[in-house]
Amino acid sequence: MKNYLLNTLSIVGLISCSIQGVCAQDAVTILEADGPGNTIQLINSVLTESGDATESPGHTGANGCDNHSNFGDHISEVFDSELNKFVFKFDLHLDDDNDRCRNFTRQRNEIKTFGPSKATQKATQGELISYKWKFKLDNNFKANFSFTHIFQLKPSGGGDDKKPTLTLSPRLGGSSGNLELIYNPSTGNGEADQKVVDGNKLSDFLGKWLEATCLVYVNGDSGEISENIDGKYTDFQQPGSLNFVIKEVATGIELMNYSNDDVDIDRDNMNFTRPKWGIYRSLSNSFRLRDESVLFADFSITEIDQIALSLPDFELNKPLLGKNPVENTILISDEIKNATFSLFDIAGRRVLSTKSNIIDVSFLKTGLYLLSVTTGNNHKVIKIQKR
Repeated sequence: MKNYLLNTLSIVGLISCSIQGVCAQDAVTILEADGPGNTIQLINSVLTESGDATESPGHTGANGCDNHSNFGDHISEVFDSELNKFVFKFDLHLDDDNDRCRNFTRQRNEIKTFGPSKATQKATQGELISYKWKFKLDNNFKANFSFTHIFQLKPSGGGDDKKPTLTLSPRLGGSSGNLELIYNPSTGNGEADQKVVDGNKLSDFLGKWLEATCLVYVNGDSGEISENIDGKYTDFQQPGSLNFVIKEVATGIELMNYSNDDVDIDRDNMNFTRPKWGIYRSLSNSFRLRDESVLFADFSITEIDQIALSLPDFELNKPLLGKNPVENTILISDEIKNATFSLFDIAGRRVLSTKSNIIDVSFLKTGLYLLSVTTGNNHKVIKIQKR
């Protein structure tokens, strides 16, 4: 199984997909607000086939409770003039809300996929999944020194699922705080080591609509695969991968871009990994917090059809590339005639276009790129590693 670390939803038309950038073979889940009323029912109709996909104060259910029920549902739908559409509003109240009537040192208002959700909404070993959504933090948003998660990727099952694999978390620190992307690699004993892998000052992300894309290939890291523990990785030799991008909706300006092509997404013996969106925060240092609201819109989960991605468009007698990874030059086989070559960064921005089989990339930063090769009506996309 190949790992195509490919932002399919950003690079439109490169792999014979529709104008939305989604291939016909991809399994796509979309959750959009449709107006006030029946919000919990709408969420459940999309994210689960039974049970309750919300963990929210103010309503009863498998994952809810009736604390602060006088406020009503803590997830609602409101009209947003900037996006010109209805969006989801997630509320938490400092003095009245808790975590599902179980934990009173923290508060939770989230939606998720879980066991009763469709198989295409849960990521298992060897799958390539794209999560995409929009969100807006208030200009006066308050975080604390402990944790405030607004997105999580969580493993389920296996005994090593206490901590999420990945979180997007506003956190205080320094003069103003940061929005941190936190990766928690497994330690194998039910715990996880926390690593802040990317982030920027929180003020850069406040008061504006942002679009996030999280692309993951679910597998262990190269060390685990080389050990081939109990034959677990026999069919999936490519290491797990992660690409996380946040950009401003209005301007397209990129505020975060993190890639890791050798990362452990597949916790030992886990059943699946799944997303959670909302507000989940500690009440330590609660004097720094306030009643908080976060807006979300346009959730999507795409299970990308890797068979469609890997179908060859060219029958070659020689390898297409002279070598890969590359340093200063991409060398294309002389077998390719009269072709157009376009290079994109992992966020989907075109960085060059040429008809030459010798491509100078000395000016580019190290990282992952996507080379589109087009000749006539045929094309192929190749992942390029620039050193």
